Amino acid sequence: MGDQAAAIPFRWTSGRLEVALITRRQGKHWIVPKGNIEPGETPRRSARREATEEAGLVGRIPLRPFGAYEQRMTEAFDLDEEQVRYARTIHSANNDLLTLINDILDLSKIEAGQVEISPEPVIVEEALR
Repeated sequence: MGDQAAAIPFRWTSGRLEVALITRRQGKHWIVPKGNIEPGETPRRSARREATEEAGLVGRIPLRPFGAYEQRMTEAFDLDEEQVRYARTIHSANNDLLTLINDILDLSKIEAGQVEISPEPVIVEEALR
């Protein structure tokens, strides 16, 4: 798999943060628009293209990336042990931030009365693996 880029589309509305997430029609997981960086394309341009193609969103993309995956950083650069530790910290912080954003979105849905419950049969043993 080649390098990938992603966008975290957000906006402020009436003092509230709104983050756009996408899923497939039969998907059970919400994700941010992401995809492969095409040859000759910058990560920034790729993130913009993915946001438009996958979510139909148009907006500004910051000049600096929000973060990078630790594996890609350690492979792309000759990092010493300390730098690898920093890269792992950045990766962990990005994951923590995404979890926080998802939690805020869930709470906002609950407060707005927009939680949809879709009962589905679940095999507990498989869910716990």
